[in-house]
Amino acid sequence: AKRRKEVAGIWSMPEDPETRQQQLSVTPLTDVWGIGRRWARRLETEGWQNAADLAAADPAMIRLVANVVLQRIALELRGESCLSLEETSPPPRSLVRSRSFGQPLYQLTELRPALGRYLQRGWEHLRRHHLRASGIQVFLHPSRFHREVRYFGSRQAVIEPTDDLWELQRCAFALLQQAYRSGVAYTRCGVMLFGLEPDQPSWNMDTAWQPRAELQQAITGLQQRWGRSVLQLAHTLTATKGLPLQQHRSPRYTTQWSELPVIGLR
Repeated sequence: AKRRKEVAGIWSMPEDPETRQQQLSVTPLTDVWGIGRRWARRLETEGWQNAADLAAADPAMIRLVANVVLQRIALELRGESCLSLEETSPPPRSLVRSRSFGQPLYQLTELRPALGRYLQRGWEHLRRHHLRASGIQVFLHPSRFHREVRYFGSRQAVIEPTDDLWELQRCAFALLQQAYRSGVAYTRCGVMLFGLEPDQPSWNMDTAWQPRAELQQAITGLQQRWGRSVLQLAHTLTATKGLPLQQHRSPRYTTQWSELPVIGLR
C-alpha cells in the first residue's frame, strides 16, 4: 500500500478469488506484514516464492516449518480471519508499578518510601480509570551479584475491593515487612494490584472511611488540575535513594517550566 501510488496508502484484499490470486502472485514474501528477510529466505527454500504460494500451502506444513504466527498469516492471506477485532479493549485485571533503584538499598526505612511512591502511582491509575483492587502483591529484587538470594515476594488479598490509598498502603507495608531480609542489597521493588473491578458504591460502615473518601477526591481533583506531583504523601518525598538514575533524560518540555528552552534576543 505504501509503494503503490494508485491505492493512496490503503489497499484492500480483493474479494474475487481470481483477482486476489493475481495480486498475491506478484507480492514478494517480504512485502507481507510479519515476514522479514530471514523468514522469507527460509520459506523460499521450501518452495514458497510469493504470497500466493504461502496462501496455497498446507497450514499444518507451515506450522511445522515455521510457527503458528506464519500459519495464521497464511490463513489471513486466504481470507480467513484469525484475529477478531474488538470495539473496546477488555478492562485490565491487574497493574504493576516498579522501578530499579539508582543505588542498592539495604534498610527497610529506605525501601518503604520507594514502595510508597510506586503504590501511589498505581493508586492514581485506579482513580483515573474508576477501578478498585481486591488484591495486592509486593516484590523485591536483590542485586544480581547476591547469589544466595534471587527473589523475595509476598501476596495478600484485600478483604473488600478498595481504592483507599491508606488501606492499600497499610497492606503493602505489611507485605514489605514480610518480604524484607536484613543484609540483602535490593536493586528493585514494586507493587502489583490485581483483581481489578469497576468502582462501586461502598457499604463500608467505618466512620473513618467517609473523611478519607473525601480527602482522596480532593487529592484526585488537585492532581488532575495541577499535575500528579502537586500533592503526595510525605514519606514518598524522602525516597531520594530509590530514585532511578536519570543522567541522560530528555528535557521535559511539556511538564517542567524550568526545562523549557530559552531564546535570547540581541
